Amino acid sequence: MNRLGIRVRADDAELAFARLEPLLAHGAEEVELDDLVEFAVYGDCLPTDEAVRALAGDVVLDLVRSAVDSDWASAWQSHLTPVTVGGFTIRPPWIGNCGATCSASPRGRSASPERCWAFWWD
Repeated sequence: MNRLGIRVRADDAELAFARLEPLLAHGAEEVELDDLVEFAVYGDCLPTDEAVRALAGDVVLDLVRSAVDSDWASAWQSHLTPVTVGGFTIRPPWIGNCGATCSASPRGRSASPERCWAFWWD
């Protein structure tokens, strides 16, 4: 998996996005970098620098290519942890059972969102 960052001036971001729409239409990341905006796309087969510049013209300031870590598909999970509010804990489903079940009333119990929805809809 590779990442292609397309950097443009913040003032030109809307124009750049419009010109790059065929490339960005299937999903892109937008990152603000001081007075720049970077549109990033991911994939195994990304367009050449020439193809990107042909779409966007002179609004492209820089193209940054990098490889993505092999664990990218699950790395985001490390940022989500259980949240406790008023004695009730909601945890991501990939974190093992905390030893409790879903409850309709907050009694210090823990559950995944899926189990809570199943509880309410049954």
